[in-house]
Amino acid sequence: IDVLSETLDQKINRWRREKSLSTRNQRLPRNRQQYYDPSSSNQEVILLRRHKEKIDICRQLASALEYLHDRRVVYRDLKPSNIGFIADDWSPEEATNPAQSATRVQLFDFGLSRELTSGHQTL
Repeated sequence: IDVLSETLDQKINRWRREKSLSTRNQRLPRNRQQYYDPSSSNQEVILLRRHKEKIDICRQLASALEYLHDRRVVYRDLKPSNIGFIADDWSPEEATNPAQSATRVQLFDFGLSRELTSGHQTL
């Protein structure tokens, strides 16, 4: 059984909280340019990992939509609350830090989806 670890809304809210916390804890004012400092904490690595996670989510969404379009199905209700994440090998301990596990994107609520018939010329 797949276990839903969090929705896109929850993931976005978590990213916002983390950004807010990291912004508040920075020593430099936000409007000053910051340069990479190899002696600093692993913040750059963490930010890069989050960036890669977001890119992976976008790629998975695009792949899911391409899959549907190849089958002449138009998913017409794409929004954060209809996107969930299934964590591979999910455990309750990961509920506090779902970003640590590999996640798969899953679309929900196909109520507005439509199958294109031969009479449809364009999407």
